[in-house]
Amino acid sequence: MSWIACLALLLVVISGVLGQDPANNSRKTAEIQKEHAEWIDSVLRSVETLKPGMTRKDLYNLFTQEGGLSTRTQRTYVYRQCSHIKVDVTFAPASREGPLSDEMPGDVIVSLSRPYLQYTNFD
Repeated sequence: MSWIACLALLLVVISGVLGQDPANNSRKTAEIQKEHAEWIDSVLRSVETLKPGMTRKDLYNLFTQEGGLSTRTQRTYVYRQCSHIKVDVTFAPASREGPLSDEMPGDVIVSLSRPYLQYTNFD
């Protein structure tokens, strides 16, 4: 085998070891970053639909309860699609019937925090 053929084979092997065309990898990385940014944008838009005056039941469309200490009037919730995205919510009890410790779907949202990132809290 001539030295030119050996060099050509070596270049093929090296390019295979080093991966694809760097420009192609840059495009893939940019596409992935764009997809991530679009997903985060959709999360923020969906969270912005929640407003004071809505109910705990409305909140459950997007969020679920997180473990940890809470009361009927204050609890942290995690986004259903990613448990690292959270909001802290304050409620007004819908009624005084039954134990005040029981969370009711009709409890009214008084305030909610901006969404934030935090590791999951396990009980």
